[in-house]
Amino acid sequence: MGDKKSLRRRHAASRSLVERLEARQLLTLYDVGPGLAYTSIGAVPWSGLQAGDTVAIHYRPEAYHEAILISTNGTADAPIRVIGVAGPNGERPIIDGEDATIDPDLHYVYSAMPTRGLVTVSVGAGYTWGDKPSYIEISGLEVRNAHLGNSLIRSDNSTVPYLSNAAGIYVERGEHITITNCEIDHNSNGLFVASGDSEEVQSRDILIQGNYIHDNGNVGSDRQHNAYTEAIGITYEDNHFGPLLPGSGGNNLKDRSAGLVVKNNWIEGGAHLLDLVDAEDSYGLAGADPGYKQTFVYGNILIDTAGPGNSSNLVHYGGDSGVDAEYRLGTLYFYNNTVFIQGARRDSPDARYSTEVFRFDSNAQIGDIRNNIFYSMGDPALPDVEATGLTLMDSTGGTAYFSDNWISPGWSTWRNDDNSAGGTVTGTNSFISNAENDPGFVDQGNFDFHLSDSSQALDQSGPLVAAAIGHQEPSSQYVVHQGHTARDVIGTALDLGAFEGSSAAGPAGPGHLQFQVTAQSVLENAGVAHIIVRRLGGTTGAVTVHYTTVEGTAKAGTEFTAISGTLEFADGQSTAEIDVAILDNPFSGSNKSLQVQLINPTDGATLGSSTQLTLTIQNNEPTQAGPSTVQFSQTTYSASVSAGQVVVTISRTGDLSLPGQIHIETKAGSAKTRALFNQLSQTINFAQGQHSQQVTIELLNQSMGKVKRTFQLKLTNPSGGISLGRQGKVARVTLHP
Repeated sequence: MGDKKSLRRRHAASRSLVERLEARQLLTLYDVGPGLAYTSIGAVPWSGLQAGDTVAIHYRPEAYHEAILISTNGTADAPIRVIGVAGPNGERPIIDGEDATIDPDLHYVYSAMPTRGLVTVSVGAGYTWGDKPSYIEISGLEVRNAHLGNSLIRSDNSTVPYLSNAAGIYVERGEHITITNCEIDHNSNGLFVASGDSEEVQSRDILIQGNYIHDNGNVGSDRQHNAYTEAIGITYEDNHFGPLLPGSGGNNLKDRSAGLVVKNNWIEGGAHLLDLVDAEDSYGLAGADPGYKQTFVYGNILIDTAGPGNSSNLVHYGGDSGVDAEYRLGTLYFYNNTVFIQGARRDSPDARYSTEVFRFDSNAQIGDIRNNIFYSMGDPALPDVEATGLTLMDSTGGTAYFSDNWISPGWSTWRNDDNSAGGTVTGTNSFISNAENDPGFVDQGNFDFHLSDSSQALDQSGPLVAAAIGHQEPSSQYVVHQGHTARDVIGTALDLGAFEGSSAAGPAGPGHLQFQVTAQSVLENAGVAHIIVRRLGGTTGAVTVHYTTVEGTAKAGTEFTAISGTLEFADGQSTAEIDVAILDNPFSGSNKSLQVQLINPTDGATLGSSTQLTLTIQNNEPTQAGPSTVQFSQTTYSASVSAGQVVVTISRTGDLSLPGQIHIETKAGSAKTRALFNQLSQTINFAQGQHSQQVTIELLNQSMGKVKRTFQLKLTNPSGGISLGRQGKVARVTLHP
């Protein structure tokens, strides 16, 4: 533990850092969700977000059908955070692109930009050339259905279709962008990061971490992918890449970046699992960056299963523009990956005679390929059919050095044994194999690729090349799914492949410490908020971490009791709890928030990715100041035209002590009055204390073909003790066949 002098120094440093944290002025928390300060995403003043602001989108059973534009700047110490606050069972809030509304206060730099992305990071209208959004964190959301064939709805109720390359999350330009713990699915492109031909439009320093990205792409097209990125400095870590949308011909991860690191990901399916090609729109900057000639791929599980969408070529490295001089003319460092291949040579519509692990476009592409497992088997549905052949290299060429890899028997070096491009492959004499084709997986039928105690691949990793040592050492490994744990040597050397030892061996090392969630809420009268801190990646030995509360709109002594202390973990302990006392008061008002911070881990433990938690204290007294506010409880409704009616709810919040009135009327859109619905125009009376009213609109069961139709509802003319909510005075009804 150290002597007394070192302990005093550590405590002094801890105290100094705590004082700085407590002095920090938190900016605004925008709580979005039912009954919260902002009932719709569009109500948030997106163009006014400042460094340190947090937009917390709370889970609700129905999706949010609204577009988002993030156009301002955070700082390294105070990023702008757009976070999902999970539901009671861990459900992510859903941002759904189908019939998503574009709020008039989203100031896109050009009107067609929303058709490229549902959640967009870009400059806003009126920007200065050279501006780039920076230090943005997006986490905890599901983003879906920004897809060809779906449409957005503008503020004038007109519709506009998504482009074929629309993305769930679209970084048009930006720096220091982090996307973590999101589910991105059923978009044309899942994630798209763009760069241009000058610094003003060059994206830099992108982290894609711990996401589930799946079922993206366009049927019949090979141009849309689960992820499609071009930046300088981009890292993919701990992501679960599932198969693309059935019928899509795209790649799983396509990248055109300089400084690419693909670390500890689970990647399954796609025309190429990895398509690592030349910079398309930013070669002048990216091509001059030293990182353009060094690409690191390690610790990944690459799975090419039998069936639709399987790949005959897993990793493409080079280019596809046809301009050979601009291709990646450097080294792909590919080490400690587990490559798992299924497939049959015949008797299947998806049969492939051979599966090539690598396709290099010329001999100028170099592969440094060490410490991997390359395993190939047949199609489980066709046990009597010969398995697809396992081939190292396509016949297009390449200069590849292999060292200390395990490989299935019967492999070949070149596709069809054809070295027509004159490429060079060396080091295959170091391969490890066995006649039983058994690398010693714990349970390959259930895709558990940890190694059993009898595996031939244990302790067999050799040294890395000098360019990789100390730069990208495999010190962690993937955890199913979307996590990681420490990877310490068990034995005399690292094991081959993506995992160290058996999954039953238990995590080694002191681990890293982080909050279980990054956003949490508690009622004002709850008495205490219980906050969980997790210890991941190892539980060996006793460790501690310091914690402190930081005032925001919630003030110590009024809304909560300030605390600062040390959280202790015993040897083997994986969770601990911080209790924050919540102070009830009789005064009405808005929700308040504070932050809880983790700092200064000890005894070898490190901090994980979630060291800051936003705690929202929800007011439990009715608002007493001013008149009550009336608005639609939700701004989008959907109904079948044959349902006969659609019922909407008008909600009233604030001071309910006075009665009041509001007028509601329908306004035809693509759905016409007396054709698909009966016109409504009536006054709604709210009695004293009444907090909601339901209104029924009659639908006419008429033929409408296969095209969806929409109409609007509008609230006007408030009177008595009622005022109109700013964002909830218009609702849209979508009718479908």
